[in-house]
Amino acid sequence: MEIPETVPVMTLSDTVLFPHVVLPLYIFEPRYRQMLDEVLEGNRLFAVAREDTASGIDAEDEPPARFATVGIVRASHQNADGTSNLVLQGLARVRVLSIESELPYRRIRVQVVPSAGTEISTGPMREKLRHRLRDDLGLGADLPEEFVEFIDGIEDAEVYLDYIGYAMCACPETKQRLLETPDIRERYNIFMRYLDRRANRRKLDAELQGATRDEEIERN
Repeated sequence: MEIPETVPVMTLSDTVLFPHVVLPLYIFEPRYRQMLDEVLEGNRLFAVAREDTASGIDAEDEPPARFATVGIVRASHQNADGTSNLVLQGLARVRVLSIESELPYRRIRVQVVPSAGTEISTGPMREKLRHRLRDDLGLGADLPEEFVEFIDGIEDAEVYLDYIGYAMCACPETKQRLLETPDIRERYNIFMRYLDRRANRRKLDAELQGATRDEEIERN
């Protein structure tokens, strides 16, 4: 799908959307209600950007990060009070070039950022990610079984990385780095380093806790 040069945007704190991934949203602010009404009458596209005060983008408030994701509304339900619940699916990484307008809702000018490294074989990368997912599940990672079964059928390594990175990365700053990295292999390396740091923290926590049970720690 062709991405327009300007799109509406929701700027949200600590929220990073990846291509392919679906994001449930609750729309309640008047500006975003109007945005949704107009989006649904048009191409159903808008962007989600993480709020970033260090981005350098000139904004009166809620400055967006330099990279965002344009998504398409897959489903939307308007509630009796005028609010809406919707599902947005990411389509493309984009660079935020400028804010075009603020009223009645924010619109940004964007440039699609294509992925690099798509010409190389990424099969081994996908298999390593699959093994890491299984290791994390063995250590008690809380992921729905339906999600695990779903991504297990994804053959495209980039799509697989986007899904698993979105689901398993709890750090908004790392998620933003993943979004901002066009090269697939570098994106993979960033995510694997994140998983290594998290695994090391878990090992250290386990060593510090020793034989003390969780309920005993809570009583102290």
